[in-house]
Amino acid sequence: MTDDGTDYAAAATATFQQLKPLFQASTNFWQLGHTFDTVIDYLANVSADDAPVFGGIARERYRITSDPMMKSACLYDDYGWWGLASLRASGFAPFRPEDREQFERAAHDCWNIIDIWGAAVWEKADRKVWAQLEPRHPGGVWNCSFAASEVDGDCATPCNPLARTDAIRGFQNTVTNTLALDLSTRMWLSARSDESKARYRASADRQFGFLKAWFADEGSPQTKVEPLLFYYAAPPDGGAPDRCVVRERVSAYADGSTEDVLGFQSKLAWAGDQGLLLGGLVSMMKARGPQHHDYPLMLTVARQLLTGIQDYLVAGGLLQAWAGGDAPAGDKADYLTGIASCMRYLLYAWQQGEALRPAMDNDDFKAFVRRNADAAAERSRIDRGDMTDRTNDLATLVLAKVVGV
Repeated sequence: MTDDGTDYAAAATATFQQLKPLFQASTNFWQLGHTFDTVIDYLANVSADDAPVFGGIARERYRITSDPMMKSACLYDDYGWWGLASLRASGFAPFRPEDREQFERAAHDCWNIIDIWGAAVWEKADRKVWAQLEPRHPGGVWNCSFAASEVDGDCATPCNPLARTDAIRGFQNTVTNTLALDLSTRMWLSARSDESKARYRASADRQFGFLKAWFADEGSPQTKVEPLLFYYAAPPDGGAPDRCVVRERVSAYADGSTEDVLGFQSKLAWAGDQGLLLGGLVSMMKARGPQHHDYPLMLTVARQLLTGIQDYLVAGGLLQAWAGGDAPAGDKADYLTGIASCMRYLLYAWQQGEALRPAMDNDDFKAFVRRNADAAAERSRIDRGDMTDRTNDLATLVLAKVVGV
């Protein structure tokens, strides 16, 4: 409880109780996985009383919404959300053993879809048809396989960036690639056999290599490129940039392509992407350790993202779902989820990113968390029927309770 009497744990419990029936009624596959991840944070850090029952509810939601007949699990990144939540659920002792066993299978299934299909889109593409979409850097993941028309049984189709009518499907966007990075790395960290560890490590390294190549790519004489990291403000002393945000998607195809990337907005940053990249970096730092040659880069970027989150994405003291542009394809409903994703990974960085603690355990960060939590606590007194809003608030309140603001 804070000095002014705000009980964040009690507000989180009230919010969770409002969220439960919304979760149980939802048929939105990816949003269910995203929300389940935040619910696990609540159960692990506030109260596990509902864990046995909720684990069964989540398992049933996954079974129903992953059925192809539901046409809800469509894009490859959809599986990233459930893969991460399921991996965590498989190791969460308060869930029933039979549910944990099923979540372990789900985590592997989701990872396979991303790694076998999402990471192989270009490899399997007809180069004569899709030549203009050749990726600038190897190793990344696409959010769906190219298809000029609808394919029976594949709700991600048509997936045709060349038609320039859909700014969501058929791209190497940041959400897809950061989900792949964090899921592969956490699978690596949790794997039991040397063979499995090697497989997941190779996937994580490939994914990090893709993102690293994009972090500072400034193009060539043939191609105008904007790096994936946006250093939006120079320090007052004129020194090296100390803050950044990650852009919503890559900005260009390979040299020689005459296509620009549909939907790219130079200044657009989604809060969800900031959290996902931060989480992926924290996981990779855990997996690789301080002696690895990329550790200083990972730590530096993570610190710069922490500053960017509290600056670029804040208005009126509160975290915004996005800043610097419009929600891609006008999809505000999905992109409003970014607040929970960001808050959830701030919690992950606080709990797992020991090297980041000095950048978080300070008055500025705690004031940022407190402002957002106070607003969420106030809303917890009003039962609103929106799973996205409830998930955003729950993630914020759990972070505040753990940080102890």
